Amino acid sequence: MTTEATAIVPSIFFVNCVSRQALDLVADKWAAIVFYALQSETCRFSDLRRRIEGISQKMLTETLRDLELNGLVQRTIYPTNPPAVDYRLTPLGETLREPMNALCSWAEQNFAGVVEAREDGGVPVVIGRIEDLGETVTSERAVRSVRESSR
Repeated sequence: MTTEATAIVPSIFFVNCVSRQALDLVADKWAAIVFYALQSETCRFSDLRRRIEGISQKMLTETLRDLELNGLVQRTIYPTNPPAVDYRLTPLGETLREPMNALCSWAEQNFAGVVEAREDGGVPVVIGRIEDLGETVTSERAVRSVRESSR
């Protein structure tokens, strides 16, 4: 009896394929934002929490744990009192730098089109806030500002 090895071809279309699980990991909203924050520097938990507005401590903990368990983020504990913990991208995580930069840049450059589409569909949109003033920026004001700055 001859046994031939069958090549396994990864496909995100297969429900149980690890490639789909990898895509699910990096396509998660919080994972993408945490990953993007870690691209520029090694960060402590508290730095990430301050930088990523809206993420809860629990969600940041879970997201960092998932990224670490999947080999994208390295967690380093320093023997101080209290212990200091840093997070940074692993070599595998570094391989995602270019695609994640492209995705995040697309989101920042094309949000005006997304806002217009949402408004056309009757969905209320809040863009963000101006840090110094704590002022909410409405979609109309943000889209106008982007259009004016691109002229």
